[in-house]
Amino acid sequence: MNTDIFDYTELDNQIIITGLKNDTIETSIIIPKKINGKPVTQIAERAFKKSHITGVQIGENIKNIELAAFEDCKELVSVVYKAHCKIPNSCFCNCTNLSEFDFAHVEVIDQAAFVASGLTKVYLPNNIKKIEGEAFRNCEKLSSVDWHAQCDIPELCFAYCLKLSTFNFDNIAAIGNDAFMYSGLTEVILSYNIEKIGLGTFRYCNELSSVIWNAQCGISFECFFNCSKLVKFDFANVETIGEFAFSGSGLEKVDLLQNIRKIEPLVFFQCNKLMSVTWYAQCGIPERCFANCSKLNTFDFAYVQNIGKYAFTSSGLKEIYLADNVKEIEEGAFRSCHNLKKVEWNADCSIHDYVFEKCQKLKEVIISDKVCSIETDAFKDCPNIEITFV
Repeated sequence: MNTDIFDYTELDNQIIITGLKNDTIETSIIIPKKINGKPVTQIAERAFKKSHITGVQIGENIKNIELAAFEDCKELVSVVYKAHCKIPNSCFCNCTNLSEFDFAHVEVIDQAAFVASGLTKVYLPNNIKKIEGEAFRNCEKLSSVDWHAQCDIPELCFAYCLKLSTFNFDNIAAIGNDAFMYSGLTEVILSYNIEKIGLGTFRYCNELSSVIWNAQCGISFECFFNCSKLVKFDFANVETIGEFAFSGSGLEKVDLLQNIRKIEPLVFFQCNKLMSVTWYAQCGIPERCFANCSKLNTFDFAYVQNIGKYAFTSSGLKEIYLADNVKEIEEGAFRSCHNLKKVEWNADCSIHDYVFEKCQKLKEVIISDKVCSIETDAFKDCPNIEITFV
């Protein structure tokens, strides 16, 4: 084995590899066990950064590898990794041709270790105890992941992995924030073993069309934000839905059943394909929940008790029937519903300011004598309105 190709330093009678000599022409290298009779135990920070190596073997003698040791090795294709240490932060970052990596001897993968690498398939065995955030972010060639690691999926782990279309979540207990954002997932099956799903986990998954939700947790903030191909979603196993969870998604029909006990504001904001909603949820409609849902023309208020501020502003509603089960409708609830033509108000509450402001096609309004007050600007800028009291 040629050890003359390495630059190195000595510390406590041990060798630390610091890089390759400038005149080195070898491309497939083996990290030696000894140099000049002294043990090689460490690879220094950025030691091989931007080098021309195509392959590297790292043996059991290596006890420590520092930050970004192989970063930007654009020609690196394969790595044999048997080192008795973690894969450090940014170790193989931007190794765009790195297609082969055996994780059989790895226990810890540090932050951003393989960001923008060329990995196409990843098998993570159960010897792996910890994976830090962004580990495989921007791996644009990655199409297959087999996860058996004994840890949770960390934040941004597979974000921007555009070719990653499937993922088996059977061995997962928790998923970190933005873990799959902008990935290529087309189908997601979240099983009962999942206890936590972070913020924005699947946002901007533009190919995602199918989700089965059996996870033992609520749907988090922006979980499916802007998933434009997500047309259907079964809420049968959902209890809580976080803010913006489905905002900008492709949902066309929504059935919110009695199992749902909490819905945060703006959940379905700007769902431009949403046409129909059935509401049996055990909570009020929160602020701006269906705002800017321009095609929403069917909504049954039979089980609704409270409607929050601007809940339906700029939605596509054409007719509204509010029975006496509705106890509170807040300011601007139906503001700028430009297709709204008819309202029957039997709700047992006052009509507050701006509730129907700028509903310019609104003509037929029937108001129950149960209504104790109508505030001055309730129907502001409704030029065609004709009110009948019954």
